[in-house]
Amino acid sequence: MDREERTLVAAHRGTDGRMPENGLESIRQVTATTNGLVELDVATSSDGVLFLHHDDTLDRTTTGTGPADIPWSELRELSLRDAAGRVTAQRIARLDEVLDWAEGRAILELDIKQGTRYDDVAAILAEKSAGGRVVVIAYTLAQARLMASKFPDSMISATIRSTDDLEALVAAGVPKSRLLAWTGNDAPDPDLYRALDEAGVEVIFGTLGGRDSFDERIARSGEDETYAALGRDGVDILATDRPVEASEALRAGGRSGDGACPLP
Repeated sequence: MDREERTLVAAHRGTDGRMPENGLESIRQVTATTNGLVELDVATSSDGVLFLHHDDTLDRTTTGTGPADIPWSELRELSLRDAAGRVTAQRIARLDEVLDWAEGRAILELDIKQGTRYDDVAAILAEKSAGGRVVVIAYTLAQARLMASKFPDSMISATIRSTDDLEALVAAGVPKSRLLAWTGNDAPDPDLYRALDEAGVEVIFGTLGGRDSFDERIARSGEDETYAALGRDGVDILATDRPVEASEALRAGGRSGDGACPLP
């Protein structure tokens, strides 16, 4: 399938929306039925271990309580909870073990949480020769510029809501060839998608976002074909809390990127 004819699915927090977030077994299971692209959160223990976790506290997704920046010796003893709050057999995953598992199997999109140093993430990517199979997420132009230097082999997901945003990023020294355009999760913008396609920049659109998200609306309506329609409108990557359903809809609509997880 040609690049312009496919749409990839990025599994938000490495789960299908029911399994534990950021768990290695969850990642294994969700990539078995999707295209092998997962978005994960990288945090740091108080003694410097990089691990997968989203919240500042442990209560929602683990059997722990309180702040998440505690020693790894304590974190590794905790179990993960699923989306319904049930305790599972999964443990908190270290970034290094996930990088080892992902080689040849998945592309990891890393949301580096506040308090985690870019240099520490860059060091482990270099150690694992993993920079070329990782996307890093920037929320500001300053972050994107810094990531361009800290992660020279990685793609950068940066907020681009207009061609002016793209021009500003390039002017700041972020190579256009390394950019993926995060276009938000509010409303599709096919005109922007066409302009980005002409500029050679791939489009990410988020159907995630909680109670009023596209994912929730699609689930309530049963109109999963909407995912394929977004692909036809020019979305190259769907960031979603429903990766399995989105992948099935894309396959049915002839837009599937299955087996095509490597990014430029």
